Amino acid sequence: MLSTQFRRIIRGVCLVAPLSLLMLHQPVMAVDTEPVRLAYGRKIHYAPQILAVELGYFKNAGVKIDFKILLAGSQNAEALITGAVDVAVMGDVPALMAVTSGSPVYIVASYGGGENMHSIVVRSGITLTSAIDWVGKRIAVQHGSSTHGALLLYLHKYGVDPDRVRIIPLRPVDMPDAMSTGQIDAAAGSKPWPGNILRRVPGAYTLATLSGLGNNYPLMMLVNRKMVESRPDVVIAMLRATD
Repeated sequence: MLSTQFRRIIRGVCLVAPLSLLMLHQPVMAVDTEPVRLAYGRKIHYAPQILAVELGYFKNAGVKIDFKILLAGSQNAEALITGAVDVAVMGDVPALMAVTSGSPVYIVASYGGGENMHSIVVRSGITLTSAIDWVGKRIAVQHGSSTHGALLLYLHKYGVDPDRVRIIPLRPVDMPDAMSTGQIDAAAGSKPWPGNILRRVPGAYTLATLSGLGNNYPLMMLVNRKMVESRPDVVIAMLRATD
């Protein structure tokens, strides 16, 4: 079960207004050549970083990137907190959990977002039209993710007690098989995971997008304190390349 403190973080603090990405128009090169260890994922959320690496925007800004491709924002956050990387990009909930963990990391920018990136997919034969329908249902979500926060906001809005729902921690890549074998009744995820389920599980359908909940799910760039303090020019150059 989720702690009350965690729910408060998700429902309250995750509504923080997105920071503005620094609009830095003059091209300035970074002043050192030490590689920056950057964590991101192969998802549309991380298109700016994927493009900046593959099209040479970081290189043009004078930043050498040692990139780590991970599965999700929560893993990116973990890599940053443990010191495995210097910079990481992620959604709002992993970012807030990282900065409230006591680890020396900072949010330096919000570079995107959008209300329709998260949705709930339900297996055939399951109807969830009222709060009572949710009681005892098994819904999978990656714990500690932005979708996890969005799901809790959704349940709160429609008067569903999270303690009466079986919220199952599950990796998004495992959700289609779990639904097709009847281990879960529904799954919440961000693109492309819901689409994967719809393609692979006959009869599965989209219940709702997790929009209209007071959050536009900002995508965050976080940097460890050592880099902020000792290599500020590199941080600025990375922001320019992302912009």
